[in-house]
Formats: sequence, C-alpha cells, structure tokens
Amino acid sequence: MREFIKEQDFQKQITDTVMPYLAARAKKTPLAARDGAPLYAIRYNADHPRGTVVIVHGFSENADKYRELIYYLLREELSVLVYDQRGHGRSQRDADTNIIHIDRFTHYVDDLEAVLAGLAGTLPQPLYLFAHSMGGAVAMLFLEKHGDVFQKAILSAPMIALKYRGVTRVAATALCRFCTLTGRAKHPVFTAKKDYENEPFETSSSLSPARFAYLRALRRSDPLLRGGSPSYAWSQAALGVTKSIFKKGSPASVTVPLLIYAAEHEHLVSPEAQKKLAAALPHCTLKTVQGSKHEILFANDEILHPVLEEMLDFYNN
Repeated sequence: MREFIKEQDFQKQITDTVMPYLAARAKKTPLAARDGAPLYAIRYNADHPRGTVVIVHGFSENADKYRELIYYLLREELSVLVYDQRGHGRSQRDADTNIIHIDRFTHYVDDLEAVLAGLAGTLPQPLYLFAHSMGGAVAMLFLEKHGDVFQKAILSAPMIALKYRGVTRVAATALCRFCTLTGRAKHPVFTAKKDYENEPFETSSSLSPARFAYLRALRRSDPLLRGGSPSYAWSQAALGVTKSIFKKGSPASVTVPLLIYAAEHEHLVSPEAQKKLAAALPHCTLKTVQGSKHEILFANDEILHPVLEEMLDFYNN
C-alpha cells in the first residue's frame, strides 16, 4: 500500500513536504489559445518519467487545487501538465473575476487542443487524462474528437449533465438564452450564491475539514484563484453540453479505457447521465464512491485513500 497524506497533519505535510517537492519540479509554461488568449499552464517533471498525466480542472477551479494529486503522480514517475481553463484562474478572462464566463463550451476543447499542440514533442509519453466535474465534460468532447491522443482517462464526478433543482432543463435553457440575448450574457445567474467564498464546510462538497481549509486558504491568497458564479452564457453552454456528448455514435467512438468515479451523495451533476455515458462507452468502468460528495478528491482519508490507490493502479497497469 502506498503512503498518502493524512488529515491530522495535512497542512504541515503540504507545507513542509509537498510544496518543496513540487517547486523543484515545476516549470510555468505560458501558452496561447487559437484566438491568442493567454492560457496559464504548469508542467511538473517526474524524476524518471514514464508518461504524463494531463489534468483538466472543474468549474470555478484552478491548477493549484490539485497539488496533492500531482504530488502522488510525480512519486509514481508520472509527469503532470495542468492549466487554468479559459475564464478561470490566471488564464484569459472576459468577465469580472467573480464570474465564470464563456460564450461556447467548445472553447474549452479548443484550448485543450492548443495546450497540447503548444507542447507537442516535449511531454513524456504516453499521455493520460484526469478530469473533474466540468473538466469531465471537456474531456469527453475531446476524446470523442481525438480518440488516439490519450492512452487512458479518469473522470471524477464528471459534469455529463447538470443536476436541476426545482426547474426543468427546458425552462433553465430558455431563461439563460433570453438573458444572453438581452445583454446579460456576462451577468451571474440569479440562482448563484451571494457569498461563494464563505460557504460553510458543512454545506460544501468536501468531506475533509483539513483539505477544505487548505483549499479555502489557497483561494483567498490570490483574487484570481477565488471562485465565481456562472454567467448566463456559461450556463446556457453547460446546459447544452449533454446533447453534444451524446451525439449519435460519439461515445461509442471512444475506445480508450475510462474509469469514471461517481459520488454517492451527488448534488451538482447528474448520476443518471454518468451511468448512461458509462453504458455507451466501449471500455468504461463506473464506480460509485460510497459516502462521498461531489469533491471526491477532498473527501476524508477513509474514503479518499482507497480511491487514490485505485487511480494510481489504473494508470500503472
């Protein structure tokens, strides 16, 4: 069994062990999207690399969130490439920093293509993929378009479809379309939280107080790393992504092995859509993480450590 960081001294291990280890292997790599938009990326070079894991983060996140995972991957001699997606973190933003905005979801796919093209020939092969939540939708659209780039992929609580609470998809789509067409494309949706950064742990998507506190401190350390509310245009694009992913024949075209983790206590994305996707993929294993909320990588040790063990085995075998 591998050794993982424990919650009881999480901050100390991150500060004293993880951060120096990552700093010695990190290389910031500014890149540009097809339209010239700047994209912030970081490469972490394993000592004796035998492949590279590309991390595609979720909604209202950034590359630095995944430091714990990156540390484990590097110890497995897997280099890592992680970047801030457009509208997030230190990459191109077209709205206020407290709003996550994009005009169309395919921008995310185009940007992943640009990131890989910008580093073509420099990443240790083979390439593996890890994606969380919104990143899972980006990953699926990319895999359906480029089936031979990655050798394996892991999707954590992927946003194959949003979960609708108190409103139908048709009504939500109509509202977002109306607001976008009437000049409010970059405005936050009316259901957005008013105090996103001060959400209490108890109602968060995490199960680890230590990991939750670490992430909150990280986000508060830089205005660009703080979370934001979805714009009406982002919401409209996200509502339409399900249809794009399930376009006739598209899931069946993805022939690489996939491992999908679903959270038992999911409240943000649709478990039914995850099951439907897994059934449509030729080589996919769907595992429900018992007891977990949406932030599977920010669960407590008892839930997270077995998942990490399984993930690393998946990339290794």
